[in-house]
Amino acid sequence: MKQGCLQPQKQPDKQCNECHLPLFACLCDIIPTLSSAITFWIIQHDNEPAKSTNTGWLIRASMPKTRVFIWRRVLPDTLLLRLLRDSTYQPCLVFPSIYAVAKQPVFTPVSFKKNKKRPVFIIIDATWQQARKIYRKSLYLHHLPLFSFLSNTSSIYTLRRNKHHHHLCTAEIAAAVLDSQGDVQQASVMMSLLQVFCDRYEGAKLGQRPDNYFDVRRITKGVV
Repeated sequence: MKQGCLQPQKQPDKQCNECHLPLFACLCDIIPTLSSAITFWIIQHDNEPAKSTNTGWLIRASMPKTRVFIWRRVLPDTLLLRLLRDSTYQPCLVFPSIYAVAKQPVFTPVSFKKNKKRPVFIIIDATWQQARKIYRKSLYLHHLPLFSFLSNTSSIYTLRRNKHHHHLCTAEIAAAVLDSQGDVQQASVMMSLLQVFCDRYEGAKLGQRPDNYFDVRRITKGVV
């Protein structure tokens, strides 16, 4: 099992620490490692780690270089601030331009290729209302190049209610970033992971035991 996942033989009636699913439906063992030049840094609202419907963990579990920072309004994460100043990386913020401050620089793919820095995409992991607040209160994000896109498809995420069908969950945003940067297969696998997670979550509420073999095929083939 992946690090952080509870051992089912020791605690059969518990939930997994990583995927928050009941252990009979745990997804951790079948999550592949995705290879990509892209790194994700996730700024997470402090309510999210305890939510069983959170999807940011799928990014961390499938892409080990992912870093997660818990957002604090009064005291920003010192490691995050230091990394933002590190010349090794070229971070950009994934966020809707309609909610961004005026004159925030815009991300262009050419910039990564020219400076040969490690591309980092920062995603705010929270509800949409919380994400806007986090952005507004985090002035250190306002100078970063902004990666903004409009989704032409409806979200497949069904575990939380959303006022707008085109608002994507955190894992879907990561998949959209991967796809935009040419990592089409990785994006497809991320979407398949999300679909399997949603299906297992809904099935677990009914006591349904998943078919690992079937779900592995869905994930590895990138079938959503």
